Amino acid sequence: MSPFPSLILEKEKGGSFIIREANHSYLRLIEGVADDVIGISFADLIFNSRFVFQEPELLKSAPDKVTGTNNSDKLIQRVKRRDNGEYRFWLIETQSLPADAANNAVFVLQTVTDITESIMAGEIRQEGGVNDSKNPGKASLHTHPDAVFSIDLQGRFLRANDSLLKLAECGEDDILSTSFLLFIVPEEQEIALDLFNTALKGEVIHFEINTITSKGNRKHLAVTNIPMVVNGTVAGVYVLAKDITVEYLVRQELAEEQRQREASVNRMYEALDSITDGFISLDYNWIITYWNSASERIFGINREDLIGKNLWDVYPPSKHQDFYSAYQKALYEKVVVRFSTYSARFNKHFDVSVYPSDEGLSIYFHDYSEKVEIEKKIRESAEKYDLISKATSDAIWDFDFAADSVTWNKGVKEIFGYSDQVTSFQWWEDHIHPEDAPEVINSIKKLIASKASFWQKEYRFRCNDGTYRYVLDRGFLMLNDQDEVVRIIGSMQDISRIREKERELQESLLLYKLVTNVTSDAIYEWDLNTNKIQWNESIGPLFGYDKSDDPSLEYWWVDKMHPQDLEKVHAVLTDAIEHKLDRLKREYRFRCSDGKYKFIKDSCTIIYQDEKAVKIIGAIKDINDLKRANAENERLVNLINKVNNLIIISDPDMRILWVNEAFVSHCGYSREEVYGKTPMELLHGEETNAETVALLKAQLGRGQSFSGELVNYTKNGEKYWIHLNCTPVFDEDDGFKGFVAVSNVITERKEREGRLQKQTAALRNIAWLSSHEVRKPAANILGILALLRHADMQEEVNEYVGLLEQAAEELDRIVRDISRKINSIEIE
Repeated sequence: MSPFPSLILEKEKGGSFIIREANHSYLRLIEGVADDVIGISFADLIFNSRFVFQEPELLKSAPDKVTGTNNSDKLIQRVKRRDNGEYRFWLIETQSLPADAANNAVFVLQTVTDITESIMAGEIRQEGGVNDSKNPGKASLHTHPDAVFSIDLQGRFLRANDSLLKLAECGEDDILSTSFLLFIVPEEQEIALDLFNTALKGEVIHFEINTITSKGNRKHLAVTNIPMVVNGTVAGVYVLAKDITVEYLVRQELAEEQRQREASVNRMYEALDSITDGFISLDYNWIITYWNSASERIFGINREDLIGKNLWDVYPPSKHQDFYSAYQKALYEKVVVRFSTYSARFNKHFDVSVYPSDEGLSIYFHDYSEKVEIEKKIRESAEKYDLISKATSDAIWDFDFAADSVTWNKGVKEIFGYSDQVTSFQWWEDHIHPEDAPEVINSIKKLIASKASFWQKEYRFRCNDGTYRYVLDRGFLMLNDQDEVVRIIGSMQDISRIREKERELQESLLLYKLVTNVTSDAIYEWDLNTNKIQWNESIGPLFGYDKSDDPSLEYWWVDKMHPQDLEKVHAVLTDAIEHKLDRLKREYRFRCSDGKYKFIKDSCTIIYQDEKAVKIIGAIKDINDLKRANAENERLVNLINKVNNLIIISDPDMRILWVNEAFVSHCGYSREEVYGKTPMELLHGEETNAETVALLKAQLGRGQSFSGELVNYTKNGEKYWIHLNCTPVFDEDDGFKGFVAVSNVITERKEREGRLQKQTAALRNIAWLSSHEVRKPAANILGILALLRHADMQEEVNEYVGLLEQAAEELDRIVRDISRKINSIEIE
């Protein structure tokens, strides 16, 4: 909250503003207390406080203004005290604050600055005369950093401070009694005169204007005209002026830069309008800001019908999901996104490039539909060729014995990366893996010698990049009329992925066996087609069942589930399968061989084929001890939260980890406010004894217990006494984990002890009076009585009687004084 006098207002559903917070500066300003201010409506404060505001309705409407179209509002109010009629001038600034997370309320910050000294520096007395040099505000007038001056009804200067003289570049004699229009640039004098006349009508005016000094230098000022009201009549104008020339020139430069940027943007848009690709731009709210001519041609929509509209209102995301996802990624992750897609709405294929910027998104569309049609025709031709030339699959080869040449189809390039389609037989041999070559070549020779019709072999073949691929090679012999081999036609199929999958499967099986052997969890594989379940060895130790039990059937498993959990467990699994979920976690109770139930955690993966669940693989973990520990922890927390002691649990650095409900209720802090803080920085204050704190830190720093009394403070500054017992906490291995602090609030006892001390002091004083003050008149009485016994003359007797009366009166006075003091003591 601001260090200046400030309020925080909250707008309720009915539209009224309620005061939610008032800082100490504001309470001092209005001479009030928090209980009388916080929780009341802002209107009640304005109309029912000890101050009378000059324009209460205008002040009342200020919060509505800033929660509407403006972010802030400034208002100068003349304020009158109801009790003594004193006037003050307040500058009241109202600012909007963000709504809460649920957007249920709007908050407003209102800051008050007392500017009476600045205003009163040029004040005219109620009698109509100008303040003399003894005016206490004069010093602040001349030392004020901004120009402060007053003008009479004819627009002549009455009073000017040093800042104005410096700003006007002249002396006081040169400016007093002259017209203020002499310092306004000629082209704006008429405007300045209108604003002056508006102030004479009783309105406070804020404006900026260009001025000229006595030396011809131009200045740009921010000015406030305030009516000078005397006995209800405007007698002139107070003026506050601030030199903002530098700021004004910067704004001018920024405006010129903005104009240049706009011109550059316009040139860019002209260039974008001439390209053949579609181009559109969006701001951060998905509003279309540009749509070039090519986009009009591609999408068949005029830019006038689109610019200014939300893109997703025109093209709903549900029908353009690929565009929507790409645009979201580019906008929020600040990355360039490129993708190709087909739009059924426009029956076109697009290459799309999306570029994020500070303003939003720039998007390019390239229509490659014609290219797709061409490729489609080529592909159809290639497919016809492949159907004719393909013996079995992939790379087709034709070995001509007479020419010693091998002709290849395009598969040799796609699979192995070679561009030549005619090679020698030796080239083929040279590319077989050295470890496989002897066996493969020997098998070919046997094929030719035997003149068998079919040959098949698996081996590794070298690619153009030097790597090897596993291939399945099949060949068919062709014989001439003389039963001689003239050619072999065959195909090479790339089976590298199959071999890799086989290797991965073997590794997975090995890993599965290792995991099932070492884990204490019960691993199961449930075939949903046969309803058979396979378990690892942990099913026995975990639940106590031996090999005579048959856990392979579903009903065995279901029968062991707790009856109260069975329906829920089945429903969760059925729902997961219906929604095609891959993973599922369930917790339920399972009956052991001794008839007792354990809490278990069942985590599994569901495998689907053709949209149908066919297998479930999972692991069952015993969480019985964890469940019991959690239940015990919850019971302990609930128990601690019910005690009246203030309890804090902290780490070894004394930073708070947890507090109980009694702490939150008594101290006023939420748990989120105290976590990570130390009790010293939250609770200690002015009257907290430094020696006690030092002893506390020393004891805790050595990991020792501490017990003592000290003063703490609540969140709202209320002091209270506690008796603190702080104990270190160690784990099972004697590792230091932190502290537990238990505090008893003893404020009432300490206050009672204070009262008893005062009573004791008073009684001691009374005892002293009784033993000293009473003794003096009593001694006088005894002495006078002794003299009276020996008196012979009546005159002497009368004198002694008079002295006795005086001593008796003094004794009576002392006794009454003692009685009064005794009666004034509050007996505890």
